Amino acid sequence: MIVDAAANSHWEFADMTTWTGAILDNGAVAWCKLLPENFYTFGNQAAGVLFWNNLTGTCLAVTPMDLAGRHIASRFTRSPRGTLVFAQYLSDSPLKTRVNLSRCLREDSIWKPFKLGKSKQSMTYRLSAAKLPDRFDLGCFNGIDENAVREILNTIARYGVIDSGLCGANGWRSGYICLHEQWYAQLAMAIQDKNYTRNLSNTYDNFRDHAVLDNGRVLARFKDNSVDAMPGTYTEHGFYEAQWGYLLDSQPDYVMVVAEQFRNTGNLNWLRGQKQTCEAALEYMLQRDSDGDGLLEMTNSYHSDNRGSDWIDIIWAAHENALVNAEMYGAMILWSEIEEILGDQAKAARYTNAAAKLKQSFNRNISDGGFWNPQNKWYIYWRDKDDTIHGDNLVIPVNFAAISYGLCDDKVRQTAILSTLESAMQKENLFAWPLCVYSYMPEEGGGSNFPFPNYENGDIFLSWAELGTRCYVQYDPEIAMKYISNIIEQYKKDGLAFQRYSRTTQTGLGDDILGGNAMAVTGLYRNIFSIQPQYNRLYLEPHLPKQLDGSIVNYKLRDTDYRIKLNRKLNTVTTSRFSISNKNPFGINCSANRLEYFSAKNSTPTLNFETNSADPVQIEVTHSNSSKLEWSVSSSCSVEMLQKAYHLLPGKAYHIEIGSKTKIITADSKGQIDIPVKLKPGKKVIITITL
Repeated sequence: MIVDAAANSHWEFADMTTWTGAILDNGAVAWCKLLPENFYTFGNQAAGVLFWNNLTGTCLAVTPMDLAGRHIASRFTRSPRGTLVFAQYLSDSPLKTRVNLSRCLREDSIWKPFKLGKSKQSMTYRLSAAKLPDRFDLGCFNGIDENAVREILNTIARYGVIDSGLCGANGWRSGYICLHEQWYAQLAMAIQDKNYTRNLSNTYDNFRDHAVLDNGRVLARFKDNSVDAMPGTYTEHGFYEAQWGYLLDSQPDYVMVVAEQFRNTGNLNWLRGQKQTCEAALEYMLQRDSDGDGLLEMTNSYHSDNRGSDWIDIIWAAHENALVNAEMYGAMILWSEIEEILGDQAKAARYTNAAAKLKQSFNRNISDGGFWNPQNKWYIYWRDKDDTIHGDNLVIPVNFAAISYGLCDDKVRQTAILSTLESAMQKENLFAWPLCVYSYMPEEGGGSNFPFPNYENGDIFLSWAELGTRCYVQYDPEIAMKYISNIIEQYKKDGLAFQRYSRTTQTGLGDDILGGNAMAVTGLYRNIFSIQPQYNRLYLEPHLPKQLDGSIVNYKLRDTDYRIKLNRKLNTVTTSRFSISNKNPFGINCSANRLEYFSAKNSTPTLNFETNSADPVQIEVTHSNSSKLEWSVSSSCSVEMLQKAYHLLPGKAYHIEIGSKTKIITADSKGQIDIPVKLKPGKKVIITITL
């Protein structure tokens, strides 16, 4: 039986303001704001749906039960009556889009007719309601409207999810995904939705299978039709080379997302499935060094070719491109760590050495073949093949990438760049960073960029805000926080539902709404709160401005709920059974009855705590250095604990103070010591190991 316009379930809500939108079980959002006219429709291969209203705080969850191998597709339509129609289609196989690969049309028919094996189908739904703060309790952010942060994460950040297997940072209205963007795993880190995270992993499996050529070339874009494609490159799966040129930042950006997504999931099997593809993507670029200086070359040699080579696609960056090279450095550093984890020492050395060579050349003065302009005290954008210098106008992504990825580790250079930029920002009173401070030369970009400031020649693109905050937290976290706050306030005015903001009026422009506009909130989590998932732990290194002192952040990682109390003197992380405090950066990994403590940035634990008691235990690590390891434990109830200390000298006898008693314990062959302790209610026990 062939079925066309029939739905298994059909819901109609009174008007478009009944719900702010619906969060789907693949991490996407059907945002009612983006269905502005009659028959506007968004379709998606999602089953479970959570409707919410940010004004009333109400929610409605609609969950299909017992699919038993069947598939559900959904659509959301603004009807001619001004109502919101939500319909679901039950089928034996995934539905296909009716018009190209589009999930958004100005008509209510999204899916092609489909075949059903049975003439009668039934479906059971579970309905549940809850209050919005209960479903999305972010914590208590001092000096920040956490409700606005929650809404940014639930709307603009999720809007980039087009469908299952298609996560991006543009969105379902325009149908674009840029594979030459590196921030998708960072969005997953901030959103903290296991459905979104799972879909992102599936997306990169889709990219691996359909967007990477045999030679390692990562096709730069996906779109639901071929209008933006370089002739002859559009594939049946929607991937292609952009009409503006070969955008080679797709190579390192693919690798960076995979590496950071592994940090989100800790899934080694998934990572192994990406290893060969990431190596091929890096090797494709490493072969592009014809003169052996470590800097990787684009396919276009001169700006006069009028071709783009990276995200800033209609600025004619050519030959040795500083932005692409900076991203390659960041990718190789990340991937060398991955190769270490996977046990491939040869590949780890390959990328570490290539990164070091690139870094050396990158930081040379422009007169010596590098990108640093000692007169202006910033990095230029590119060098044509004849060694002429271009993009000498303080291009923000270039300089942010150089600092953030570790290429520019010279504090004098960092200060010069960031102080000059902040002075320029204050002079124009800009609410967020533009793509460049000064104008390109007319021949350096497409005509729509002129007169300055316009489009990629000076307008404000919010997708780069995370990198900006990453730079400024080390320089002055108050500056980083200022721009995060500005962007949060802008969201409250207009929802950030634009491509960019005008440099002159600071109002939204552009039809291609960017989900990447949420990257300031990613910067809040990653760089201010400095909550940074690692594959085997949660790492914490806050850079708190005064206004955030005392904030509480609720964070979920791999099914563990962490409550993080941020204090400029002492930070505390609490789980169901443990609470651990430290004044220095540290990491933890927690399971039901065990907590591992990682000192500073160490990737292996320093201490381990285990208890079978359901009563919570408080731990404070006061010293963790080369001379002393000291911590305290306490509980409001009687608790028996087993503690382990690692990284000691095998066979060495250590004097260990446990409260008022001293024991001599010899480290085993692995350099470990077991320290059992019985806690009495309300009594703190201090353990000290002199190293």
